[in-house]
Amino acid sequence: MTVIKSNHDTDLRLPQGPVIRAGKTVEVNNWDIVSGNDVVKAWLRAGAIEEVAAEKESKPKGKKPDASEE
Repeated sequence: MTVIKSNHDTDLRLPQGPVIRAGKTVEVNNWDIVSGNDVVKAWLRAGAIEEVAAEKESKPKGKKPDASEE
């Protein structure tokens, strides 16, 4: 999940995603897909929106094998 902030003066609708209200932030669950859109790329380059926080996917936690178990 990624948090996106709008620096625009009107609401922006993300393709396949939520509406970002002017000056507000929104959580975007499918940012990896949405960020590939040409319009979204242009908004990012222009500073109309910005990524303010990204949560990295956690890897499954498991027991590492001991040297004696190999």
